[in-house]
Amino acid sequence: MLFAHDTTAALTLATDLVNTARVDPAAGQARLDTAPVDKAWAETALANIARDRAATAPVGGARADDTLTSVAALDVFLDQRHITPRRPATPADLSAVRALRPRLRAVWQASGPEELAAVVNRLLRDSGARPWLVDHGGGWGWHLHVTEPSAPLAHRIGAQAGFAFADLVRLGETERLRPCDAPDCAAVLIDLSRNRSRRYCDTGNCGNRQHVAAYRARHTALPATPP
Repeated sequence: MLFAHDTTAALTLATDLVNTARVDPAAGQARLDTAPVDKAWAETALANIARDRAATAPVGGARADDTLTSVAALDVFLDQRHITPRRPATPADLSAVRALRPRLRAVWQASGPEELAAVVNRLLRDSGARPWLVDHGGGWGWHLHVTEPSAPLAHRIGAQAGFAFADLVRLGETERLRPCDAPDCAAVLIDLSRNRSRRYCDTGNCGNRQHVAAYRARHTALPATPP
């Protein structure tokens, strides 16, 4: 285990929350993954991409740029990430959590440790963080909570994220905070792999898409086989 469970959970939660708000990626030259790709694998990946897009396409064909647009969606988001104990979310919670997202994204946009530390300190200050140890079952034993369960939801998330980001800063692990390497994706990721090898986010099948693009580019560039 690279980090304590509560740190890993908070980093993952913050990453997932940022990625609920899609942002147009900066314009730039497309980059292609040059790793070799098997033809059968590429065909399977293409089929999976088509399936995933069909399954997630909103009614009317419009792109789902924001997946956190209702209180019900917020409750589902929190339930999927086992944010307990907590009361049901309210419209005020939804507004506050949505407003928290750009503040979390600023962590990935920080230009260096000093700027990152300033962003994290503001998160901790504004959330009223008060760390305390708790064991509420679930098999995780004693771990750190950083606000009371009755604290506003956005404060809880902001404080948890702030402490987790602070761990990355003090351990010299901030390079694990990365943008997705796909040129058409503006999502962020937290690389929790041991060898720091993760390149793509979980939001848009980006790894498959880049491998397929590389496969197509290589085969387009090949000279035609004579009859």
